[in-house]
Amino acid sequence: MILTNREQALLELDVLMTADLIFIDAAKDGQMEQKLCNLLDNVPFCKSPIVVFDDIKFTSMIKTWRCIQHPKLDLTSFGHWSGTGLVDWH
Repeated sequence: MILTNREQALLELDVLMTADLIFIDAAKDGQMEQKLCNLLDNVPFCKSPIVVFDDIKFTSMIKTWRCIQHPKLDLTSFGHWSGTGLVDWH
């Protein structure tokens, strides 16, 4: 899904609202990931999903990862060599 496109995101809102797990493996350009975080902050979730971020150790992802204001855990030593992060998005 291209969720950085507002119209596409609205079409998928029912899927997002009921998601248990969301995996984000985006462009790592420092912009797409922030747009996705902003989108997720505005989704009226039925219950708090776990959001998995890939490549959180990439230079372009460090600021985005640090700015997430939800409970999070860096699982890089258990996950992908370039970084794996879990976020309780509530």
